[in-house]
Amino acid sequence: MENSSKVDSKIQGEALTASQKQRVNAIYHIYGDDSARIVKVVNGKGIRAWKTFLDNALRVYKARSNDADYYSALTHSFEIGILYSIEEISRVVNEERADLGLDTYFRRIDAQCEEDFLKVFYVEIVYEEVVEEGKRGKFIGYRPILKIKA
Repeated sequence: MENSSKVDSKIQGEALTASQKQRVNAIYHIYGDDSARIVKVVNGKGIRAWKTFLDNALRVYKARSNDADYYSALTHSFEIGILYSIEEISRVVNEERADLGLDTYFRRIDAQCEEDFLKVFYVEIVYEEVVEEGKRGKFIGYRPILKIKA
């Protein structure tokens, strides 16, 4: 009960919507006092969606043994705010997998490395700038915004 009053007092000062308050409650056991800040940042579609974030947060939170070590290693191998291409992500993920004695990816190597990276980071998707209005530039990479591992 003490935790819920702590959460309520944090939320009141944050001007969160009812939905955001529920989301804070859903992740408070993982992120504690950072939950409100995280909920305000997590919004979007696809890999930036709340559901995707929550699924990854719970997967990483529940991880044990080799998976937990792997997620921790990945979290420490990349920096928040730095732009990473798929090639850079793939190199680092493959190195961490090798260092930890995990199986090597043989098919869809870049895609699997990208999936692992996105399990431990909430990201900004970065595209080239385009001069033509209404067009999206070529995908460049991902810039981690926050670590999913608490």
